[in-house]
Amino acid sequence: MKRVLLISLLMLMSLATIALAADKPTAEQERLASSIVGSYNAGDNAGIAASMLYAPGDNTAERARMERAMRVFTAIFGTIKSYAPPTANYEYLPVTAAPKGQPSTDSARVVYNVEFERLGKGMVIIGIATIDGRDTLTSISFALPPDRQDAQAILSRIHRNIE
Repeated sequence: MKRVLLISLLMLMSLATIALAADKPTAEQERLASSIVGSYNAGDNAGIAASMLYAPGDNTAERARMERAMRVFTAIFGTIKSYAPPTANYEYLPVTAAPKGQPSTDSARVVYNVEFERLGKGMVIIGIATIDGRDTLTSISFALPPDRQDAQAILSRIHRNIE
């Protein structure tokens, strides 16, 4: 039973290996992504949650979930000490406010190799959609190298703490 539960948990988490061939972000999208990293490092979880694209209607619960997710990631990963364009693939866990079962609305992804304060080498993937001419945050994914033995265990623990 534990094995089935673990497999189900991993499937629900949508762990994946990303390819880095996303649409090239515009300069404005790169500035937005950089400001999101700055907000994350400043602990501005409410600001990140307010920047996120949500389904129409009351999204109070989703905003609270996003704030909680950012707190959990900060507690486990720490702040982002440095970031730069990527050169490798990683295992990642997307944190999005999109309704479950709906495809991503990203029109671009800004991908950074990062150095996390607590976990070292990793990656942050910031999804951005352009809606009515305005760039909007759609997702933030935190990644660890797939060759790191505890990568999936760490992401599983985070997922349990977010849900």
